[in-house]
Amino acid sequence: MSDIHDELSTAAFDWGRPNERTAFVDAALVRVSRALDAVASAHPVGGRKRKRTLAIDSALGSTLVFELTADGRWHFVEGTWQADGLPHASRLLRPTLRGIARAAKPRHAKVLRTVTQDVDLACADLLAAAGSAVPAGGAAPTADKALARAFGFGREDRRALRAAGSVADIGAGTALMLRGEAGGDVVFLLDGVVAVETDGAEVRLGPGSVLGETAVLTGKPRSATVRTLSEVLVLVVPGASVVDLPLEVRGALGRKLPA
Repeated sequence: MSDIHDELSTAAFDWGRPNERTAFVDAALVRVSRALDAVASAHPVGGRKRKRTLAIDSALGSTLVFELTADGRWHFVEGTWQADGLPHASRLLRPTLRGIARAAKPRHAKVLRTVTQDVDLACADLLAAAGSAVPAGGAAPTADKALARAFGFGREDRRALRAAGSVADIGAGTALMLRGEAGGDVVFLLDGVVAVETDGAEVRLGPGSVLGETAVLTGKPRSATVRTLSEVLVLVVPGASVVDLPLEVRGALGRKLPA
């Protein structure tokens, strides 16, 4: 059983010769770690910690199994995936993500993004099921108020947007999007600051901005890399659901507000 933070700290030494998948594997590793950390930080219940196991089924027949032990740290138990019709397995997270990326080539960016989104959703469900030591109904009003404050949407528009997407609290230093990858979803920035990097330039955006809509609407790869500069609260909507959003919400696509 491997410690995920140990894998993060030694990643630069055990990767070997880099290739075009390196950045995507690194970003996926960080995103998975951030999602798990959100659960770990809310893990104590009634002053005691309870052991948790999280098993996630995702792309390419992959399964990721994690365990949160009494020491408050996540450990990676095992990962499996399919490549060339054969099953593969690893007890280290990074080699698992790397294997999935290799098996998915040339769709590695899209498949890794699917894996990280599935981890995000599983962690969100775990938090919701456990209550995260928050009273019932406590999380939803926070997201609803953030939507109202950042975008000014009415109640019905907010309800439709939250039904179409999922809310995530993401730590600083996370790659939300990578230039050149396929655009699978649209991100509504509710709180925090992100950096948008393109052609050597950097623009900082704040709450009320919409990210990633161009790639979703045009079918072209992402034109910029987006990284979090602070803890952020986002609402992520799958690209296929964008056309069904209310008119006022769709009218906000393309909106960018400086931080």
